[in-house]
Amino acid sequence: MKVVLPLLLIFLIPVLFFVMPSSASSTSSLSIGNAIGISDVGVLNTQSGNISYVFYAPTIAGLVNFYGGDFYTFNGTSYSPEASFQLDGVMQEGSQYYWIQNKPVVENLGNNVFSIQLSDMIWNVTSAHSFMSNQVVGQGTVSYTHGTTVYQYTESRSFLTHVPFTLELFTALSDDGGNAYVIFYYELINSTNIAIGEFDNVTLYGMTQAPLFIAGGTNPSGLNGFEMVASASNDFSTLTVNSWNASMWLGYKYNNEYYTVPSALSNSFGITGNVSSVKGISEVWNNSGNVVEQTAGELSHGFLWNVSVGVRYSNGHVITTVTPGDSQWSVEIKNAQTGATVFSSPVNGSYESFSETLPQGYFIATFQLDAGSSVIYSAQSSFSTVDDASVTVRSVVPYFYENGLSEPSNSTIYVSLPSTISFPTSYPISNGERLFLLYSTVNGNREGDVVNITTPGVYTISTTYVLQYEVGFPFNVSLTSNGEMENFKNGWVDANSSIVVPSQIDYIAPGTRAIVSPINFTAYTPINVSLHYEEQYLVKFPFNLTFYVGNSSYFLNSTWVDRGSSLIIPSQIHYVTEEERYAVDSSKFEVTSPINFTPVYAIQYLVKFPFNLSVSVNGTVMKFSNAWINGSSVVVSSPQQVYIKPGVMYNVSPFSFQVKGPLNYTPSYKVYYYLSVTSSVPAQLNGVNSTVTSGYYMNGTELKVFKVYYVNSGERLVINSNVSSLTLTSPVYVKVTYTKQYYLSLPFNMTFYLNGEKYTGTTLWVNASTSVKVPQQYIYISNVERYNVTGKSFVMNESESVKLPYVVEYLVKVNGNSTWYPAGSTLTLNAPQGFFQTVTWNGTYHEPNGATLKVDQPITENSVTSLNYVNVGIVVAIVVLAIALLVAVFIKRKPKAQ
Repeated sequence: MKVVLPLLLIFLIPVLFFVMPSSASSTSSLSIGNAIGISDVGVLNTQSGNISYVFYAPTIAGLVNFYGGDFYTFNGTSYSPEASFQLDGVMQEGSQYYWIQNKPVVENLGNNVFSIQLSDMIWNVTSAHSFMSNQVVGQGTVSYTHGTTVYQYTESRSFLTHVPFTLELFTALSDDGGNAYVIFYYELINSTNIAIGEFDNVTLYGMTQAPLFIAGGTNPSGLNGFEMVASASNDFSTLTVNSWNASMWLGYKYNNEYYTVPSALSNSFGITGNVSSVKGISEVWNNSGNVVEQTAGELSHGFLWNVSVGVRYSNGHVITTVTPGDSQWSVEIKNAQTGATVFSSPVNGSYESFSETLPQGYFIATFQLDAGSSVIYSAQSSFSTVDDASVTVRSVVPYFYENGLSEPSNSTIYVSLPSTISFPTSYPISNGERLFLLYSTVNGNREGDVVNITTPGVYTISTTYVLQYEVGFPFNVSLTSNGEMENFKNGWVDANSSIVVPSQIDYIAPGTRAIVSPINFTAYTPINVSLHYEEQYLVKFPFNLTFYVGNSSYFLNSTWVDRGSSLIIPSQIHYVTEEERYAVDSSKFEVTSPINFTPVYAIQYLVKFPFNLSVSVNGTVMKFSNAWINGSSVVVSSPQQVYIKPGVMYNVSPFSFQVKGPLNYTPSYKVYYYLSVTSSVPAQLNGVNSTVTSGYYMNGTELKVFKVYYVNSGERLVINSNVSSLTLTSPVYVKVTYTKQYYLSLPFNMTFYLNGEKYTGTTLWVNASTSVKVPQQYIYISNVERYNVTGKSFVMNESESVKLPYVVEYLVKVNGNSTWYPAGSTLTLNAPQGFFQTVTWNGTYHEPNGATLKVDQPITENSVTSLNYVNVGIVVAIVVLAIALLVAVFIKRKPKAQ
């Protein structure tokens, strides 16, 4: 069997299909969601119990025929006239599982015009905490939501269409041995246009096994399967339906043909969107149309069909019926007596008539339901080629169905057994008038709308129809018809019914509701009822606001307002969080239609500094430690000094930033502490000689106060302080006193007096204003040389290098007598001597007696007395000469001898 979709996409990727049958199981434990449509989770519902199966398909498809509806999605805070149609499925790649959603959103624009926006999503459901890898490339992006990551894409464009329209969705999988590809297709058909194409192609990198959609079994996050459902337009929201007219189909592709899924449940098994259980969607499987038909009502649950088969023979035709239709059915017919096969064929529909002449006898038809290349179900049905029953049908409706074939009413036909007689549920008489089937009777016994004949005999079947009129209202209303509750805009009631419309609130269009006054009437003819009602419009704001309507005040983000009312919004502050708010301007408007009203407001963020700062905000100077600043504002700060508390100052570096959200901003700054000194003091700051005065110094500054500070070589200060050294970590008070001293330099190591106190030395630091007296004194250079220094008195008001006049004196020793002589003076050496004595001086000099010496060094002289040999010689000579003369004279006088 196959389904031929309108304008089937010939470029869809061919699929491989595998089926793995498993043992029978029950669905009583299935966790079923509230979205409504068709879902296959690998459980076949048969008359003998449930059979579980698993099968794979690379392509799934879904279809919705939409004829109109009035609905809205409520997310807990706001309403929107939207719903979603979703083709969803679990994809398996090795041990990895993904939830693939082909998810268009439909919006009711009014006047039977609808907007369709295509979107898709891919979730990793391998485990409860699996995330989508970043190795995903498509037109969408991977984002964080509901505690996990998801790939999602929404087309920016939307399709506008009138009803009726048909929307077909296709999701195809393929791979190249290393990457998986997920391709999303659509086909949109209405009375005038066709739109068809691919809207997203997603690559999942790093997948080495072929990706396949899987139905049946479980994955770590839940059931495996695929579905075509209607739901709310977004997760964790509820779809409420006032009116609905649609049909759906779900299938897969095998050997280039599309087939209906083997089994189906009404409810979704995998999404978080809901449909109201009371004002929801009721659905029933139309096997001949191969769709599930949907109308507004209480939410349906459970299986859409029981798998069933049937066969009969009539007028040279083998007629087969199967449920579900258009699945992978085939039939083989054998002669019951001989076992010989007389006929076999695929079954291409829920009802099919094969032209086949069979001999008189009994036959067994074996039906086989495949999923791909494997058998998942088989059943047998017997029939004979002999007409066994006479059936007469009496009805006010001109036709009925025998095994799906139309036959004229009020006639007799002969049928082979088994035979199914059914009747139209309703039959139109004229516009707004119809006959509605209540029940049938067989040979006087009451039956339903279907009669099954399984034994030979003569049967007379009569039908009972009731006349009904169509009653129309401007919009959906709740009413009672003969005491039975109803809700419709256009509905059918029995002729002469008593209709009661109580006072109520009806939501007649997106953002519009009616406060309806009660009305009673009897339906004698088709009627369009005029209601008395007050119309209100939904006014929505992007956030909670204080506003006034008349004399009433409200604080809401949406409310219903009477048409024509004046709504006033005063200027106000709306706090989004503790660090974000909206500064809303005042506004006023008249409510003439539903409106999403966005007031003029500035987004403000709380900007915090750790201390007060002076900054420019968009050119306006402000000073604050925290303030509400408009978003996108530019905050600029120049270098500044901030005094935090006495003695503590922060030196703040310049900065700038744009306010894009709440901000705790700590600028770059250095901490300074106040150093209080009683007077400037010479000291080392961080190892550098400085004169320290009172002021702010950086945290960690190292201070070392000098005990003695040399102003210059001749002046110094002797410092007395309560602090000798410290590392600055807090404000500090330094008390300083000074003693000024001058350098006193004397030419010799000598005695002097300071303020009357005696000192000896050459140099000394002397307190300023000290009275200095240097007395006259001798400075002994050695024991033979000294300075005779002249004294001096003065007051020490500056450094003094004292120049004192002095006379150099040398020690002179003469014959042991010592006397100090000034340098340059003269000395006469003189000692007494006799005539026969000679006196000379020996020592430093060798000088004769009476010599004069210049004293220019120490002198030692001793006199030496010796004989004066000259004088002695002279005297001796004179004596000798005298003697000689005397002798001569004597001799001369002596007579000569004879």
